Amino acid sequence: MPISVRGRHPALQALEAGEAERFTLYEGGFFGNLFSENPQLFACASGEPLADFPVGALRVCTRPDPDAATASICGFGHAGQCPEPGAAVMTPRGAIEEVVAVFLDPAFEPAAAR
Repeated sequence: MPISVRGRHPALQALEAGEAERFTLYEGGFFGNLFSENPQLFACASGEPLADFPVGALRVCTRPDPDAATASICGFGHAGQCPEPGAAVMTPRGAIEEVVAVFLDPAFEPAAAR
């Protein structure tokens, strides 16, 4: 499934031609520390109506787990609703500046949805 990842890091700021126009559905943000002794991964949801789009049915890692209020369906820590893309996410430990925002192509139809 094609996605567009964006963020404050310079490597995430250079988009390909037409990428911003194609990938307009903001899924949410991902952040954490993969490289620590005890990796911590978090997700926040955009608030966009992902379920209204075929591509949204398969993207579940930003959705809260109904059985675990502080976790996402994928097992990441869940930080609630994301701010605007590019803004810091507020957590109990303070502001997280390095958030990877994921955008989807709302016209994309996964093979399972066809």
